Amino acid sequence: MTIAQKVRERIKRLFLGYDPEWEGAVAGYAVNYLGKHAWRVGREMDLDDLLQEAYIKFLELQERYEYETPAHFMAVWKSALHNWIINLAKLRTRRREQPLGKLEVVDRNPGIDWHLHVLEAPPAVRVLLRAVDGRQRKLPMRKAVGHRETTNQYLCRLAGVPDTTPLRRMFKLWLKCSR
Repeated sequence: MTIAQKVRERIKRLFLGYDPEWEGAVAGYAVNYLGKHAWRVGREMDLDDLLQEAYIKFLELQERYEYETPAHFMAVWKSALHNWIINLAKLRTRRREQPLGKLEVVDRNPGIDWHLHVLEAPPAVRVLLRAVDGRQRKLPMRKAVGHRETTNQYLCRLAGVPDTTPLRRMFKLWLKCSR
């Protein structure tokens, strides 16, 4: 499409329907929505990055469709923004579930013999370390109807110990003592 054709299309849209603008309600909705849902994306993008990407989404929607009213555009905009955040969250989840290889210990304390230190760990922590070290692929967290498995329940399931064992706390204390 040539520049002249794009200009003609833009003029037609100005006279026949609604031409959305970023400033005002559209940008305000994006700021509010992204502020509430930025946690889904994680640490990969901060709010400024999300707003810039949202502006690009806005420009794509502005060029792609013709809108009759502001309400028509806002309905499309809300759906597009929601779907985009959900897709980013799914990407983040897929990246996080990469297969686990052998544990690589970064030796911050060269004076500690880690093999002896692991032997001194509580029995449940040793079982967990053996289970994670030999695992080729991460087990997904379970979801019951309306409830997610907690981190402690997940670690206990990996180690094969009862989920009433405070394994997460024990592991954190063991790591803290090893520093």
